[in-house]
Amino acid sequence: MEISIFEAAAAYDYEMARESIKEGSGLSYPQQYVIFDTDNYAVWFCNCSETGNVELIAEYALSDGSPFMDDVMTELAKFVPGHSEAELRGCLEEQRESINSEMLTFLVSGLDGAALTIGDVTVKCSELEYIFRTALQKLDDVLSKMEELWAKSGFDEDSVRIIMAGSPADHVLTWNHICRKLSEKRFYDIELVSSDSRFVNFTYGISAGRIAEEGEKLYNEHSRIGVDIALLAVEGGEGAVQKIPLAAKKTPMASFEDMRYMGPLFIAEGEDLELEVDQERKKIKIPDFFASEDGDLIDVRVCVKDRRPLLRIRRCSAPDCIYDVLI
Repeated sequence: MEISIFEAAAAYDYEMARESIKEGSGLSYPQQYVIFDTDNYAVWFCNCSETGNVELIAEYALSDGSPFMDDVMTELAKFVPGHSEAELRGCLEEQRESINSEMLTFLVSGLDGAALTIGDVTVKCSELEYIFRTALQKLDDVLSKMEELWAKSGFDEDSVRIIMAGSPADHVLTWNHICRKLSEKRFYDIELVSSDSRFVNFTYGISAGRIAEEGEKLYNEHSRIGVDIALLAVEGGEGAVQKIPLAAKKTPMASFEDMRYMGPLFIAEGEDLELEVDQERKKIKIPDFFASEDGDLIDVRVCVKDRRPLLRIRRCSAPDCIYDVLI
Protein backbone atom coordinates (compact mmCIF):
# COMPACT_ATOMS: atom_id res chain seq x y z
CA MET A 1 0.00 0.00 0.00
CA GLU A 2 1.09 3.57 -0.73
CA ILE A 3 -0.47 4.79 2.53
CA SER A 4 -0.76 3.27 6.00
CA ILE A 5 -3.68 1.11 7.11
CA PHE A 6 -4.97 3.79 9.47
CA GLU A 7 -4.90 6.44 6.72
CA ALA A 8 -6.79 4.11 4.39
CA ALA A 9 -9.38 3.19 7.04
CA ALA A 10 -9.85 6.84 7.99
CA ALA A 11 -10.23 7.78 4.31
CA TYR A 12 -12.92 5.14 3.86
CA ASP A 13 -14.90 6.25 6.91
CA TYR A 14 -14.46 9.93 5.97
CA GLU A 15 -16.08 9.33 2.58
CA MET A 16 -18.86 7.20 4.10
CA ALA A 17 -19.51 9.93 6.69
CA ARG A 18 -19.73 12.55 3.94
CA GLU A 19 -22.45 10.47 2.30
CA SER A 20 -24.28 10.31 5.64
CA ILE A 21 -24.08 14.10 5.94
CA LYS A 22 -25.70 14.44 2.51
CA GLU A 23 -28.52 12.27 3.81
CA GLY A 24 -29.02 14.49 6.84
CA SER A 25 -26.82 12.84 9.49
CA GLY A 26 -24.76 15.61 11.10
CA LEU A 27 -21.16 15.15 12.26
CA SER A 28 -18.82 17.42 14.16
CA TYR A 29 -15.11 17.73 13.42
CA PRO A 30 -12.44 16.72 14.07
CA GLN A 31 -13.65 13.12 14.09
CA GLN A 32 -11.86 10.92 16.62
CA TYR A 33 -10.94 7.46 15.35
CA VAL A 34 -9.80 4.31 17.10
CA ILE A 35 -8.66 2.02 14.28
CA PHE A 36 -7.75 -1.63 14.79
CA ASP A 37 -5.58 -3.35 12.19
CA THR A 38 -6.44 -6.91 13.11
CA ASP A 39 -4.20 -8.30 10.36
CA ASN A 40 -1.06 -6.90 11.99
CA TYR A 41 -1.98 -6.60 15.69
CA ALA A 42 -2.02 -2.79 15.76
CA VAL A 43 -4.24 0.05 16.94
CA TRP A 44 -4.17 3.76 16.10
CA PHE A 45 -5.85 6.77 17.67
CA CYS A 46 -6.15 9.64 15.20
CA ASN A 47 -8.09 12.79 14.37
CA CYS A 48 -9.69 13.45 10.98
CA SER A 49 -10.43 17.05 9.98
CA GLU A 50 -13.44 18.28 8.02
CA THR A 51 -11.27 18.27 4.89
CA GLY A 52 -10.11 14.66 5.43
CA ASN A 53 -6.63 15.33 6.80
CA VAL A 54 -5.61 12.66 9.31
CA GLU A 55 -3.42 13.32 12.37
CA LEU A 56 -1.96 10.39 14.31
CA ILE A 57 -2.29 10.91 18.07
CA ALA A 58 -1.24 7.58 19.61
CA GLU A 59 -0.42 4.08 18.38
CA TYR A 60 0.71 0.63 19.39
CA ALA A 61 1.73 -2.38 17.30
CA LEU A 62 2.94 -5.79 18.36
CA SER A 63 6.63 -6.26 17.59
CA ASP A 64 6.10 -9.88 16.46
CA GLY A 65 5.89 -9.59 12.68
CA SER A 66 3.68 -12.62 11.89
CA PRO A 67 0.15 -11.60 10.77
CA PHE A 68 -2.97 -12.78 12.58
CA MET A 69 -4.16 -15.20 9.90
CA ASP A 70 -0.68 -16.71 9.56
CA ASP A 71 -0.88 -17.62 13.24
CA VAL A 72 -4.34 -19.13 12.70
CA MET A 73 -3.07 -21.13 9.70
CA THR A 74 -0.19 -22.51 11.77
CA GLU A 75 -2.62 -23.88 14.36
CA LEU A 76 -5.15 -25.06 11.78
CA ALA A 77 -2.45 -26.99 9.89
CA LYS A 78 -1.65 -28.89 13.10
CA PHE A 79 -5.29 -29.86 13.48
CA VAL A 80 -5.89 -30.68 9.80
CA PRO A 81 -2.54 -31.93 8.39
CA GLY A 82 -1.93 -32.75 4.75
CA HIS A 83 -3.45 -29.61 3.25
CA SER A 84 -1.67 -26.63 1.74
CA GLU A 85 -1.97 -23.19 3.33
CA ALA A 86 -3.88 -21.99 0.25
CA GLU A 87 -6.43 -24.79 0.73
CA LEU A 88 -6.86 -23.99 4.42
CA ARG A 89 -7.25 -20.26 3.76
CA GLY A 90 -9.72 -20.97 0.98
CA CYS A 91 -11.89 -23.18 3.18
CA LEU A 92 -11.89 -20.66 6.01
CA GLU A 93 -12.90 -17.83 3.67
CA GLU A 94 -15.47 -19.77 1.63
CA GLN A 95 -17.21 -21.03 4.77
CA ARG A 96 -16.88 -17.79 6.75
CA GLU A 97 -20.60 -17.00 6.75
CA SER A 98 -21.61 -20.42 8.06
CA ILE A 99 -18.64 -20.42 10.48
CA ASN A 100 -19.81 -17.12 11.95
CA SER A 101 -23.36 -18.40 12.32
CA GLU A 102 -22.22 -21.54 14.15
CA MET A 103 -19.70 -19.67 16.29
CA LEU A 104 -22.29 -17.09 17.32
CA THR A 105 -24.60 -19.86 18.47
CA PHE A 106 -21.69 -21.47 20.33
CA LEU A 107 -20.70 -18.24 22.06
CA VAL A 108 -24.27 -17.47 23.11
CA SER A 109 -25.58 -20.94 24.01
CA GLY A 110 -22.53 -23.20 24.25
CA LEU A 111 -23.90 -25.52 21.57
CA ASP A 112 -20.76 -27.11 20.12
CA GLY A 113 -21.71 -27.73 16.50
CA ALA A 114 -19.63 -28.20 13.34
CA ALA A 115 -17.94 -24.92 12.46
CA LEU A 116 -15.67 -25.86 9.55
CA THR A 117 -15.28 -28.75 7.13
CA ILE A 118 -11.98 -29.45 5.36
CA GLY A 119 -12.04 -32.57 3.22
CA ASP A 120 -13.37 -35.34 5.46
CA VAL A 121 -12.41 -33.52 8.66
CA THR A 122 -14.99 -31.59 10.69
CA VAL A 123 -13.78 -28.88 13.05
CA LYS A 124 -16.11 -28.18 15.97
CA CYS A 125 -16.72 -24.70 17.36
CA SER A 126 -14.70 -25.36 20.50
CA GLU A 127 -11.84 -26.65 18.36
CA LEU A 128 -11.90 -23.59 16.10
CA GLU A 129 -11.91 -21.38 19.19
CA TYR A 130 -8.77 -23.21 20.32
CA ILE A 131 -7.19 -22.77 16.85
CA PHE A 132 -7.74 -19.00 17.14
CA ARG A 133 -6.34 -19.01 20.69
CA THR A 134 -2.72 -18.01 19.87
CA ALA A 135 -3.75 -15.14 17.61
CA LEU A 136 -6.30 -13.81 20.11
CA GLN A 137 -3.76 -13.99 22.93
CA LYS A 138 -1.38 -11.86 20.86
CA LEU A 139 -4.25 -9.45 20.20
CA ASP A 140 -4.68 -9.19 23.97
CA ASP A 141 -1.27 -7.54 24.16
CA VAL A 142 -2.58 -4.73 21.95
CA LEU A 143 -5.84 -4.47 23.87
CA SER A 144 -3.92 -4.25 27.15
CA LYS A 145 -2.48 -0.92 25.96
CA MET A 146 -5.88 0.63 25.34
CA GLU A 147 -6.18 2.40 28.70
CA GLU A 148 -2.78 4.02 28.24
CA LEU A 149 -3.52 5.05 24.65
CA TRP A 150 -6.97 6.36 25.55
CA ALA A 151 -5.51 8.53 28.29
CA LYS A 152 -2.80 9.82 25.95
CA SER A 153 -5.29 10.69 23.21
CA GLY A 154 -7.79 12.47 25.46
CA PHE A 155 -10.58 11.20 23.19
CA ASP A 156 -14.24 11.56 24.10
CA GLU A 157 -15.65 8.08 24.66
CA ASP A 158 -19.15 9.16 23.70
CA SER A 159 -18.28 10.39 20.20
CA VAL A 160 -15.29 8.27 19.12
CA ARG A 161 -15.63 6.15 15.96
CA ILE A 162 -14.21 2.61 16.27
CA ILE A 163 -13.11 0.92 13.03
CA MET A 164 -12.03 -2.69 12.84
CA ALA A 165 -10.00 -3.29 9.68
CA GLY A 166 -8.48 -6.50 8.36
CA SER A 167 -9.91 -9.90 7.44
CA PRO A 168 -9.62 -11.35 10.99
CA ALA A 169 -12.30 -8.85 12.08
CA ASP A 170 -14.72 -10.54 9.67
CA HIS A 171 -14.70 -13.55 12.00
CA VAL A 172 -17.12 -13.54 14.92
CA LEU A 173 -14.40 -14.96 17.17
CA THR A 174 -12.16 -11.94 16.62
CA TRP A 175 -14.93 -9.37 16.73
CA ASN A 176 -16.43 -10.83 19.89
CA HIS A 177 -13.03 -11.03 21.57
CA ILE A 178 -12.20 -7.38 20.90
CA CYS A 179 -15.63 -6.16 21.98
CA ARG A 180 -15.55 -8.18 25.18
CA LYS A 181 -12.13 -6.83 26.10
CA LEU A 182 -13.27 -3.28 25.43
CA SER A 183 -16.44 -3.78 27.47
CA GLU A 184 -14.36 -4.94 30.45
CA LYS A 185 -12.38 -1.71 30.53
CA ARG A 186 -14.61 0.92 28.98
CA PHE A 187 -18.22 1.97 28.81
CA TYR A 188 -19.38 -0.45 26.11
CA ASP A 189 -22.13 -3.01 26.46
CA ILE A 190 -21.09 -6.17 24.62
CA GLU A 191 -24.75 -7.09 24.11
CA LEU A 192 -25.52 -3.76 22.39
CA VAL A 193 -22.45 -3.40 20.16
CA SER A 194 -24.41 -3.91 16.93
CA SER A 195 -26.61 -0.91 17.76
CA ASP A 196 -23.80 1.24 19.19
CA SER A 197 -23.07 4.01 16.65
CA ARG A 198 -19.43 4.15 17.76
CA PHE A 199 -18.76 0.77 16.12
CA VAL A 200 -19.01 2.07 12.57
CA ASN A 201 -18.34 -1.22 10.72
CA PHE A 202 -22.03 -1.99 11.03
CA THR A 203 -22.82 1.01 8.79
CA TYR A 204 -20.52 -0.16 5.98
CA GLY A 205 -21.53 -2.17 2.97
CA ILE A 206 -18.21 -4.02 2.78
CA SER A 207 -16.27 -6.49 4.90
CA ALA A 208 -13.55 -5.44 7.34
CA GLY A 209 -11.02 -7.17 5.10
CA ARG A 210 -11.75 -4.74 2.26
CA ILE A 211 -11.71 -1.48 4.22
CA ALA A 212 -8.00 -0.75 3.68
CA GLU A 213 -8.14 -1.56 -0.04
CA GLU A 214 -11.27 0.53 -0.69
CA GLY A 215 -9.99 3.32 1.57
CA GLU A 216 -6.75 3.54 -0.39
CA LYS A 217 -8.72 3.83 -3.63
CA LEU A 218 -10.79 6.67 -2.19
CA TYR A 219 -7.68 8.34 -0.77
CA ASN A 220 -5.96 8.27 -4.16
CA GLU A 221 -9.09 9.47 -5.90
CA HIS A 222 -9.47 12.44 -3.57
CA SER A 223 -5.76 13.21 -3.23
CA ARG A 224 -5.53 14.05 -6.91
CA ILE A 225 -6.74 17.25 -8.48
CA GLY A 226 -10.10 16.78 -10.14
CA VAL A 227 -10.04 19.41 -12.89
CA ASP A 228 -7.97 20.69 -15.81
CA ILE A 229 -6.92 24.30 -15.25
CA ALA A 230 -5.47 26.66 -17.86
CA LEU A 231 -4.75 30.38 -17.92
CA LEU A 232 -6.13 32.35 -20.87
CA ALA A 233 -3.68 35.13 -21.74
CA VAL A 234 -3.55 37.63 -24.59
CA GLU A 235 -0.37 37.16 -26.59
CA GLY A 236 1.35 40.23 -28.04
CA GLY A 237 -0.59 43.12 -29.48
CA GLU A 238 -2.70 41.12 -31.90
CA GLY A 239 -5.17 40.04 -29.24
CA ALA A 240 -4.72 36.30 -29.85
CA VAL A 241 -5.66 34.27 -26.78
CA GLN A 242 -3.12 31.71 -25.63
CA LYS A 243 -4.14 28.82 -23.37
CA ILE A 244 -1.42 28.09 -20.83
CA PRO A 245 -1.90 24.81 -18.87
CA LEU A 246 -1.52 25.22 -15.09
CA ALA A 247 -2.85 21.88 -13.79
CA ALA A 248 -3.97 18.59 -15.28
CA LYS A 249 -6.73 16.38 -13.93
CA LYS A 250 -5.59 13.40 -11.78
CA THR A 251 -2.25 15.06 -10.93
CA PRO A 252 -1.32 14.19 -7.29
CA MET A 253 -2.06 17.16 -5.05
CA ALA A 254 1.31 16.76 -3.33
CA SER A 255 3.06 17.69 -6.58
CA PHE A 256 1.67 21.22 -6.33
CA GLU A 257 3.60 21.95 -3.14
CA ASP A 258 6.73 22.94 -5.10
CA MET A 259 5.14 23.86 -8.41
CA ARG A 260 6.94 26.66 -10.28
CA TYR A 261 5.28 29.97 -10.97
CA MET A 262 4.29 30.84 -14.51
CA GLY A 263 5.05 34.37 -15.68
CA PRO A 264 5.69 37.18 -15.67
CA LEU A 265 2.31 38.40 -16.91
CA PHE A 266 1.37 42.04 -17.39
CA ILE A 267 -1.85 43.02 -15.65
CA ALA A 268 -3.46 46.41 -16.18
CA GLU A 269 -5.33 48.30 -13.47
CA GLY A 270 -8.84 46.86 -13.07
CA GLU A 271 -8.12 43.89 -15.33
CA ASP A 272 -9.24 40.37 -14.40
CA LEU A 273 -7.43 37.10 -14.99
CA GLU A 274 -9.33 34.49 -16.97
CA LEU A 275 -9.05 30.76 -16.42
CA GLU A 276 -10.44 27.78 -18.24
CA VAL A 277 -11.55 25.14 -15.73
CA ASP A 278 -12.67 21.92 -17.42
CA GLN A 279 -13.42 23.92 -20.60
CA GLU A 280 -15.51 26.50 -18.71
CA ARG A 281 -14.22 30.05 -18.49
CA LYS A 282 -13.90 31.68 -15.09
CA LYS A 283 -12.79 35.22 -14.25
CA ILE A 284 -10.50 35.89 -11.29
CA LYS A 285 -10.57 39.41 -9.89
CA ILE A 286 -7.17 40.88 -9.05
CA PRO A 287 -7.07 42.88 -5.80
CA ASP A 288 -6.65 46.64 -6.26
CA PHE A 289 -3.32 46.76 -4.43
CA PHE A 290 -1.69 44.51 -7.04
CA ALA A 291 -1.90 46.68 -10.14
CA SER A 292 -0.95 50.35 -10.15
CA GLU A 293 -2.21 52.90 -12.66
CA ASP A 294 0.58 51.85 -14.98
CA GLY A 295 -0.12 48.15 -14.51
CA ASP A 296 2.11 45.54 -12.93
CA LEU A 297 3.83 42.22 -13.53
CA ILE A 298 2.61 39.09 -11.76
CA ASP A 299 3.41 35.36 -11.57
CA VAL A 300 0.74 32.69 -11.10
CA ARG A 301 0.58 29.03 -10.19
CA VAL A 302 -1.87 26.47 -8.86
CA CYS A 303 -1.53 25.26 -5.28
CA VAL A 304 -3.71 23.09 -3.05
CA LYS A 305 -5.08 23.86 0.39
CA ASP A 306 -7.43 21.54 2.30
CA ARG A 307 -7.69 19.41 -0.86
CA ARG A 308 -8.98 22.35 -2.90
CA PRO A 309 -7.17 23.93 -5.86
CA LEU A 310 -6.25 27.59 -5.50
CA LEU A 311 -4.76 30.12 -7.91
CA ARG A 312 -1.79 31.77 -6.23
CA ILE A 313 -0.89 35.22 -7.58
CA ARG A 314 2.47 36.80 -6.76
CA ARG A 315 3.58 40.35 -7.49
CA CYS A 316 6.95 40.28 -9.29
CA SER A 317 8.15 43.55 -7.76
CA ALA A 318 7.23 42.32 -4.26
CA PRO A 319 7.49 38.47 -4.11
CA ASP A 320 6.17 38.40 -0.56
CA CYS A 321 2.92 39.93 -1.78
CA ILE A 322 0.82 36.81 -2.45
CA TYR A 323 -2.90 36.44 -3.08
CA ASP A 324 -4.79 33.10 -3.12
CA VAL A 325 -8.11 32.64 -4.89
CA LEU A 326 -10.28 29.52 -4.65
CA ILE A 327 -10.83 28.08 -8.11
